[in-house]
Amino acid sequence: MSEGGEPAVVVAFPANTVRTVKRQVRVFNAAADSGTSVYRSFCADCGTPLFAGNEGHPETIAVKIGSLDDPSGFTSAYHIWVSSAQPWHHIDRT
Repeated sequence: MSEGGEPAVVVAFPANTVRTVKRQVRVFNAAADSGTSVYRSFCADCGTPLFAGNEGHPETIAVKIGSLDDPSGFTSAYHIWVSSAQPWHHIDRT
Protein backbone atom coordinates (compact mmCIF):
# COMPACT_ATOMS: atom_id res chain seq x y z
CA MET A 1 0.00 0.00 0.00
CA SER A 2 1.31 3.46 -0.80
CA GLU A 3 1.28 6.05 1.94
CA GLY A 4 0.97 9.78 2.17
CA GLY A 5 -1.38 10.74 -0.63
CA GLU A 6 -3.16 14.03 -0.91
CA PRO A 7 -5.40 15.02 2.00
CA ALA A 8 -9.09 14.24 1.88
CA VAL A 9 -10.88 17.15 3.50
CA VAL A 10 -14.30 16.01 4.70
CA VAL A 11 -17.19 17.08 6.89
CA ALA A 12 -18.82 14.31 8.94
CA PHE A 13 -22.61 14.21 8.99
CA PRO A 14 -25.17 11.75 10.33
CA ALA A 15 -25.69 9.38 7.38
CA ASN A 16 -29.47 9.70 7.45
CA THR A 17 -29.26 13.48 6.82
CA VAL A 18 -27.29 13.35 3.55
CA ARG A 19 -28.78 13.01 0.09
CA THR A 20 -27.77 13.86 -3.44
CA VAL A 21 -29.92 16.31 -5.35
CA LYS A 22 -28.40 16.05 -8.84
CA ARG A 23 -26.90 13.29 -10.92
CA GLN A 24 -26.17 9.66 -10.16
CA VAL A 25 -23.61 8.36 -7.67
CA ARG A 26 -21.24 5.43 -8.21
CA VAL A 27 -19.72 3.55 -5.29
CA PHE A 28 -16.34 1.86 -4.99
CA ASN A 29 -16.13 -0.73 -2.18
CA ALA A 30 -12.86 -2.00 -0.74
CA ALA A 31 -11.38 -3.52 2.40
CA ALA A 32 -9.26 -1.34 4.68
CA ASP A 33 -6.00 -2.69 6.12
CA SER A 34 -8.04 -3.48 9.25
CA GLY A 35 -10.40 -5.65 7.19
CA THR A 36 -13.30 -3.24 7.63
CA SER A 37 -15.40 -2.69 4.51
CA VAL A 38 -15.08 0.91 3.28
CA TYR A 39 -16.71 2.78 0.43
CA ARG A 40 -16.03 5.87 -1.62
CA SER A 41 -18.71 7.52 -3.75
CA PHE A 42 -18.20 9.56 -6.91
CA CYS A 43 -20.35 11.48 -9.38
CA ALA A 44 -21.18 8.98 -12.14
CA ASP A 45 -20.85 11.72 -14.79
CA CYS A 46 -17.66 13.59 -13.90
CA GLY A 47 -15.92 11.49 -11.23
CA THR A 48 -15.96 14.17 -8.51
CA PRO A 49 -15.41 12.52 -5.09
CA LEU A 50 -18.57 12.91 -2.98
CA PHE A 51 -18.73 10.66 0.08
CA ALA A 52 -16.85 8.05 2.07
CA GLY A 53 -17.69 5.77 4.95
CA ASN A 54 -17.18 2.38 6.52
CA GLU A 55 -19.15 -0.48 8.01
CA GLY A 56 -17.69 0.21 11.45
CA HIS A 57 -19.56 3.53 11.63
CA PRO A 58 -22.60 3.31 9.35
CA GLU A 59 -24.28 6.15 11.23
CA THR A 60 -21.73 8.67 9.88
CA ILE A 61 -20.90 9.73 6.32
CA ALA A 62 -17.86 11.76 5.33
CA VAL A 63 -18.84 14.35 2.72
CA LYS A 64 -15.95 15.60 0.59
CA ILE A 65 -15.81 19.33 1.19
CA GLY A 66 -15.09 20.07 -2.47
CA SER A 67 -18.51 18.69 -3.39
CA LEU A 68 -20.37 21.33 -1.35
CA ASP A 69 -21.76 24.48 -2.97
CA ASP A 70 -20.18 26.68 -0.29
CA PRO A 71 -17.61 25.04 1.99
CA SER A 72 -16.38 28.37 3.40
CA GLY A 73 -18.35 27.99 6.65
CA PHE A 74 -16.34 24.97 7.79
CA THR A 75 -13.02 24.93 9.64
CA SER A 76 -10.66 22.07 10.42
CA ALA A 77 -11.33 20.32 13.71
CA TYR A 78 -8.65 17.62 13.61
CA HIS A 79 -6.29 15.64 11.40
CA ILE A 80 -6.03 11.87 11.14
CA TRP A 81 -3.40 9.52 9.70
CA VAL A 82 -0.74 12.25 9.90
CA SER A 83 1.98 9.68 10.57
CA SER A 84 1.86 8.70 6.90
CA ALA A 85 2.00 12.28 5.59
CA GLN A 86 4.84 13.11 3.25
CA PRO A 87 7.54 15.35 4.76
CA TRP A 88 6.68 18.14 2.29
CA HIS A 89 3.03 18.23 3.33
CA HIS A 90 2.35 21.13 5.70
CA ILE A 91 -0.22 20.40 8.41
CA ASP A 92 -1.75 23.57 9.84
CA ARG A 93 -1.99 22.95 13.58
CA THR A 94 -4.08 26.07 14.35
